Amino acid sequence: MAMIGMANSATTNNIGALLFAAGGVSAIGVDGRGATGTSVTYGARGAATGGVRAFGVSGSASGASQFNYGIHGTASGNNAWAGWFQGNVNVTGLDFIPGGVWQGSDEALKTDVQEVHDAIGIIGQLQPKTYTYLSDAHPNVGLPAGTHCGLMAQELLEVLPQLVQDISIPALLDTLGVELSPAETIMAINYTGLVPYLIAAFNEQQKRLDQLEGSLAACCAQDTDKSYQPGPMDGHGQVKQDPAMERLLRIDPNPFTDATTVRYTLERAGRVQLLVNSGDGKQLQVLHEGLASAGDHSYDWHTAHLAPGVYYVTLLLDGEPLVKRAVKVR
Repeated sequence: MAMIGMANSATTNNIGALLFAAGGVSAIGVDGRGATGTSVTYGARGAATGGVRAFGVSGSASGASQFNYGIHGTASGNNAWAGWFQGNVNVTGLDFIPGGVWQGSDEALKTDVQEVHDAIGIIGQLQPKTYTYLSDAHPNVGLPAGTHCGLMAQELLEVLPQLVQDISIPALLDTLGVELSPAETIMAINYTGLVPYLIAAFNEQQKRLDQLEGSLAACCAQDTDKSYQPGPMDGHGQVKQDPAMERLLRIDPNPFTDATTVRYTLERAGRVQLLVNSGDGKQLQVLHEGLASAGDHSYDWHTAHLAPGVYYVTLLLDGEPLVKRAVKVR
């Protein structure tokens, strides 16, 4: 060994080795190199135990005209990693990863695999908000400035508790160990974990739209295929509406010109979608979407941009469709 440094039992600082370099093109305080170890080779190794805080390796940098690196690592060769951390990593500043963030998701790593159900209902309970952080009140957390958009961890905890976790933030100390800001515990969100629910919600939505298009195609066929009689007809050649169904979805006036009102009654609370389709079944517009309570509701439908013709207004309550024919004139 070229040098061994050790210190203990001092009342303030224990320094095993203190090396200093200044001037020149490169100033190197410590240059550690290891080669051809039979199992593990260390260029430099640090270990710390005891005390209030223990730092195996601590690095800081400042004053450079272009770049300052507190710790800089490079690696090459087989299975190379510039940094390998077997534990949690806390980054209080910008986390820039051009190669992306990769997460182990191999099927061989998983068990008890289940399908995600009612993803639309789950996503519908989430309420994103804009906000600014209380950076000055929590200096030890490293909160960014500016306006941000996201979820409240306390609200997400009620819907997807597996995506929320408590994080312990250590106290902020000065160089003499005096506490400047106390330790605290904050709630953090795993936003990446929301992606599978968004994908599942999209798939559920697409399935509902496919079912709706099939229902609308059948409705359209009633007008063109007179051999198909789904029920008793009125004097105008239209299918008679069940009075109970007529009460749940109404369009007033109908026919209409530039505007009308869609009125609907919900017998229970749930997720509502109000859709407009053309006479051939193609979806044209989503008038309204969201959670709604039981009772009477209305929507003012402005139709000046629509050509005269036959349209279909569909009310979806938790995916269950109710279709109403609408006619625009002039």
